[in-house]
Amino acid sequence: MVKSLSIFLKNNQITDINPEALTPTVPINLHLENNKISLISSIVFSVKEKSMIYLSKNQVGCVSDDVIEWLKVRNIAVDLKANPVQCECIERIDKITIGQELRGEIIVETTLPCYFQFAFFGNEWFISLYNANLWMRF
Repeated sequence: MVKSLSIFLKNNQITDINPEALTPTVPINLHLENNKISLISSIVFSVKEKSMIYLSKNQVGCVSDDVIEWLKVRNIAVDLKANPVQCECIERIDKITIGQELRGEIIVETTLPCYFQFAFFGNEWFISLYNANLWMRF
């Protein structure tokens, strides 16, 4: 019996995956690195628990709230390294997940320059994304 299945679709100029194309009966390791995918919800919603989706070096600019909510209750890993994820989106993901436990995992590393601002209030330092209203103490 197969415990998981690996599918390699790297470097293929893929822009989207039809969810009907992903009907695995087992967890998959789906390698979609270095394509042109910008929306990931149909992919994330199509795979079985314990699947891993590798999406580094694509065109993902943001992750929708429904994907984050799905990862709270589903054991799926999503790798979004080296994508042009907007700084505001990273901040929003942090707001949604702060103090929350995810059953799944999401790794986000943006290729865009996110600027941080520092402030000293009282006797503590705080950090925030530039033009953001969320401050984190460190």
